[in-house]
Amino acid sequence: MLAVAPVALTVQLAKAVGQAVAMDDVPAAVAATNSLVAEHGLVDRVEVVVGELPAAAARAGPFDLIWASRVVHHLADEAAGVRALALLERLDGTLEESDRRALARLTDPSDPADLGRRDDMFALGVQSIHVGSAPAPPGL
Repeated sequence: MLAVAPVALTVQLAKAVGQAVAMDDVPAAVAATNSLVAEHGLVDRVEVVVGELPAAAARAGPFDLIWASRVVHHLADEAAGVRALALLERLDGTLEESDRRALARLTDPSDPADLGRRDDMFALGVQSIHVGSAPAPPGL
């Protein structure tokens, strides 16, 4: 199951993965998502939850994937929020023990190997905006 935030991607992701939970702490956004989900006939595949991350995800989960694009920066404690969403224990049985230990070290802020302490790591993001206009009516 997939947890989705922001809710704007709910329909596309629900169609792609099957079951999804959309969550937002703004009632108007939740209402809009409920309408969109119904409009696309996905009521049986999407649950819409009112709540703040990461607590809402903890109540509604566990999940196989959490999409939290453009919402993490709104959390009071971003690092703690991401750690709460990461659910490292869900990887039991899917990673070699040495890989699990390495991943735990890379995501532990108290460990010198933590990715947040490295000066050779950076994140690069790109946002595209497409703009268009309708042709002018004939004779103008």
